[in-house]
Amino acid sequence: MPHKTEIIVHRAGGFLAPENTLSALKVGLTVNPNGIEIDVTFTKDHVPIVYHDDTLLRTTGLNRKVKSTTYQQLQTLDNGKWFSEEYKGEKIVSLGEFLRSFDSSTKLYLEIKRMDKGVNEVLRLLQEYNVISRVIVMSFHLNVILYFKKHNPQLNIMYLFSHKWRRPWFLSQHKLIDWYGLDYKLLEKNLNWIEKIHKIQRRVNVWSCNDIELAKKLINYGIDSITTDRPLEVKQLLDL
Repeated sequence: MPHKTEIIVHRAGGFLAPENTLSALKVGLTVNPNGIEIDVTFTKDHVPIVYHDDTLLRTTGLNRKVKSTTYQQLQTLDNGKWFSEEYKGEKIVSLGEFLRSFDSSTKLYLEIKRMDKGVNEVLRLLQEYNVISRVIVMSFHLNVILYFKKHNPQLNIMYLFSHKWRRPWFLSQHKLIDWYGLDYKLLEKNLNWIEKIHKIQRRVNVWSCNDIELAKKLINYGIDSITTDRPLEVKQLLDL
């Protein structure tokens, strides 16, 4: 498997603008990354939105679950002021709105936060905006990514793992999985796992790696992609 490490911008560009927003996307694309990573969850009325948390408290101040809130209700919330006054009035966007603004040839790493009947709308939108060939659908939930693969075998899927998992999961890999996405805390003490995953003909992503020295080691070990909040600094490592 050829070694070319790709740089993926975490939460669309949340290092310089409110995460998972159109402003973040604008910032994220300025660093010319190989890909943009976003989170997708679902409203009460099953609209796929670009948002990370289960609740709205951290970024809007409203202590309510996303799944208990309609998309129309979300549009009344300020999703930018928490970051800075400059972004006051920033809205939570639907996946459809995000894809309309994603006029780019970069890859899109799409983390699906949970199963919901709105996943069918995600599938439809990926087709409508003709991004199937450059999307990687990711989740911590195997049933979610297998649902996407079943309904569109052309999609690449990634199984995400946190450092909380300790069993040698790569020894019992599912044949339909294309990528494994590993918490940097898993890899920093197990760099040889990259080679083991490559031996079973899968690719490996690390998230969210902001430690430049660790990123350098991962690149030397042949990591396929790095999701990071420090894309410019990690990109510089590729030129050394």
